[in-house]
Amino acid sequence: MNVLHLDLGREWRGGQQQVLYLSAGLTVRGHRSVIATPAGSPLAGRAKARDLPVIELSTGPPRLLRNVRELRRLLDPGDFEILHAHTAHAHTVGQVARRLLPGGGRRPHFVVSRRVDFAPGGGPANRWKYLAGDAQFICVSHGVRRIMERFGVEPGRLRVVHSGVEVPDPRPSTEEERRALRAEVRLPVEGLLLGQIGQLVPHKGQTHLIDAFAPLAEEFPQCHLAIFGDGPLRTELAARIGSGPLRRRVSLLGYVNEARRFLRAFDLYVSSSVEEGLGTSILDAGAHGLPVVATTAGGSAETVAPGETGYLVPPGDPTALGQALRALLRDPALRRQMGEAGRLWVAARFSHESMVEGTIACYRELRG
Repeated sequence: MNVLHLDLGREWRGGQQQVLYLSAGLTVRGHRSVIATPAGSPLAGRAKARDLPVIELSTGPPRLLRNVRELRRLLDPGDFEILHAHTAHAHTVGQVARRLLPGGGRRPHFVVSRRVDFAPGGGPANRWKYLAGDAQFICVSHGVRRIMERFGVEPGRLRVVHSGVEVPDPRPSTEEERRALRAEVRLPVEGLLLGQIGQLVPHKGQTHLIDAFAPLAEEFPQCHLAIFGDGPLRTELAARIGSGPLRRRVSLLGYVNEARRFLRAFDLYVSSSVEEGLGTSILDAGAHGLPVVATTAGGSAETVAPGETGYLVPPGDPTALGQALRALLRDPALRRQMGEAGRLWVAARFSHESMVEGTIACYRELRG
C-alpha cells in the first residue's frame, strides 16, 4: 500500500506519537508510508531521526490555504492509495484537497483518526466535514465512536482501533534507578510517588487531582505528587497549591522531554481527566507495571480493568478520586498485584503493534 499521513500539529502529543508508530510499522511491513507535516515540527524531526519519509509543509499565512495547495500537488499524480488525516485541521485540508482533484480513480481513500471524546461543533462547516464527506473514521475508543454516532456519522463509516504504546522490558526498577530519576527532576528520593503526565489544560482535571490529594498529604506524610506537563492551567494550579504545606508536597514539573521514562520512579499513576479520547499515558503507566486510578471520562474507562489493574472513579469527583488513591497508598501488596496485572493487560490489548495491525485491517477493508 501507498499511504500519505497528514498531521498539521506543531506540538508533540499522543497523536503525533501514534503517527510515528504507525508510519514505522507500515514501513517495516513493506508498505510505502510518507508523513506530511509542518516544517520544523517535532513530528518531522523525530520521523527524520528514524529515517522515515517526511514531506515538510508550509507554516506561514495563510497556512491552511497553502497546505491545501501543497496537498493537492502531492495527491495529483495518483500515487497514494490512502490519505490518512490525523488532526482536525488535517481533516479539513484533506477533504478540500481531495475535492479539488480530478474524478475517476485518482482520488485516494480518505481516513480520519478521531482522538477526542467530544462531538464536533454543529455549524455548517463541521456538518460538511463529518456528514457530507466520504471519510472513514478510525476512533481511538468505543467511547469516541458512540459520540460520533450520536453526532450523526453513519455507523458504517466508523471503526475502532485503540491507540497503542510500547511495552518495555518487564524488569522492575532498582532502588538506585528510582532515586536517580527522582533526583534528576528534584523530587524526594524517598517515600511514595504519585504521578501524572499530561498537558495542564482544563479537560485533564488536575484541579480535581490537587483537591483529592490535599487531605492525603496529611494522612500520608511520605507521599509526594508529581505532575509532568505544561499548559494554560499552570498558573491556576500553582495558586491552588498555594504557599503552605501543600507546596512542599506537590511538584509542577513542566514539560520534560520523554517524560514517560520517569514512570519507572512512580509508585502509582493517576489520571484525573474529565474528557479523554483514550488516554495513552494511562496505557504507558500500565505497561510500566504501575497500578492506575483513572476516571471514566470518554475512552479512559477502556484502559483499566476495575479491581484488577486499578480503579475507575467518576470524572470531576475529588472525593471518589481520593478514596481510590487512599486504598492503593495503604496497601503495597495490592499495588504490586495490580501493577503486574496492568502490564499483562496492556501488552495483550494495547501494544503499538496491535494498533498498526488494526489500522492496516481498516485500510485493506477500504481497498476491497
